[in-house]
Amino acid sequence: MMILYKIMVLTSLVAILLTLILGPQAFAQQLNNTAVNITDFSRYGNSLINVNIDYPDDWVYTESVNYFSSDDQTVVFIPAEIVNATNLVTSANNSETYAVAFQVGKQQDLPFKNMQLDLYAKYIEELQRSMGNNVTKIEPTKFNTINGYRLYLDFQNGNKGFVVLFNKVPESYYMLYASQKDLYERYKPIAERMIQTFAFSN
Repeated sequence: MMILYKIMVLTSLVAILLTLILGPQAFAQQLNNTAVNITDFSRYGNSLINVNIDYPDDWVYTESVNYFSSDDQTVVFIPAEIVNATNLVTSANNSETYAVAFQVGKQQDLPFKNMQLDLYAKYIEELQRSMGNNVTKIEPTKFNTINGYRLYLDFQNGNKGFVVLFNKVPESYYMLYASQKDLYERYKPIAERMIQTFAFSN
C-alpha cells in the first residue's frame, strides 16, 4: 500500500495542513525524484479571484468555490500521474487526497485588508511557525513584473514546499507548491514555470 498525503485545500493559507493518512511504503518509491520535463501547457483563467496561470496539459485541477463570495475560492492543480495512482472513487469524494499539489488563491482570514507586502509576509511566517512548521528561508522574489516574498517550508509531518506571497492592493494572494518530501524535486521545475506565467485577470 502506498503513502499519500492529505493536502487540505481550504480558502486560507492559515489552515494549510499536510497530514500523513496512508502507509507504509512511500509513494515516491513508485516514481522517482527525477525532474519531469513537460513542454505542453494550457492557460487557466478565473475572473472571480482575478488570476491567470499556465498549467501542464495533462494535469487536472479542482476549484473550491463559494458562490456567495468571490473571495472564497482557490484552484488546485494536480499531476496526472499522481491522480492515476490514486483511488479515483475516493478522490472524487475527497479531492484533497494527493501527494503533490500546486495551489493558487486569494488569501483569507488575514487580520487586516490592505496589508503591505512585508507585513503580510511577516504575518504568514509567524503563523507557520506557530503551527509547528519550519520556515527554513524567506526571501524577496519577482515573477512576471510582480514583487513578492517566498517562504520555504518544512512541514511538521515531513512534507516540504514553498509559498509565494504577493499583493494586488487591497487583496493578498499566494501560490503554494507542496509535496511529499521525496517528490519535491520531481515537480519543482514545473511549479517554478507555472509561477512565472501568473498574471492578474484585470
